[in-house]
Amino acid sequence: MLTFISGGVRSGKSSYAEQLAIERKQAAQPIHYVATSPANDEEMKKRILHHKERRKEQGINYITHEKEVRIDELFDQFSSGDVTLIDCLTTLANNELFIDYAEGKESFRSGDFRKQLFSRLVHTFYTLQKMDVEAIVVSNELFFDPLSFDEATIIYLRWLGTLHQEIVKISDEAILVESGLPIIMKRRERTR
Repeated sequence: MLTFISGGVRSGKSSYAEQLAIERKQAAQPIHYVATSPANDEEMKKRILHHKERRKEQGINYITHEKEVRIDELFDQFSSGDVTLIDCLTTLANNELFIDYAEGKESFRSGDFRKQLFSRLVHTFYTLQKMDVEAIVVSNELFFDPLSFDEATIIYLRWLGTLHQEIVKISDEAILVESGLPIIMKRRERTR
C-alpha cells in the first residue's frame, strides 16, 4: 500500500505521517524511516534534530535510513508487513535531479536525463506500492506561491509537479495536510 502525503512547509504533514505510520504498524515491528535530507546548513540540522527528538519521544522503534538518492537500494531491508515512511520526496527529487550540480555539471538541463530519472523514480514508487509493506511518502506542495524563480528552479518545479501527479496515480491514498488537518484527496479500499 502506498500513501502520498503532501502539504506546505510547516503544515504538519510529517507529524501526521508519523502518526499514520504508528497507527498502521503491527505490534513489534519497527517503522523504517527513510530520511532524504542532507544536513547541509544550520537550519536543516535543527529541523533534523527536531524530527529525531519527536520520534524518540513517541517511544516507537524506528530504524532510520539516511538515504539522499536511490532509495530503491533499501527495499531488500523491508519485510512483509513493515511500515516505511519516506520523508521527503521533494528533497529526494532535488537530490536526484541536481546530483552533479556541485561538481559544476548541469545534467538537469537535459530532457533525456530528466525523462530517465522520472521513469526510474516512478518505477521506484510503483515497486514500493506493489510490495507487501505500508509505504508512506511525504512531499511538499511548492506550487501555491506565484514567485519568480530562476530557470533551474522552474525546471525542477515543473518536473516535480509531474512526478507528484504520477505518484498520486499509483498511490492507494493521497492526503493533503493543511494546518495539521488531513484532507483525503484519494482513497482506495484497503485489502488488509
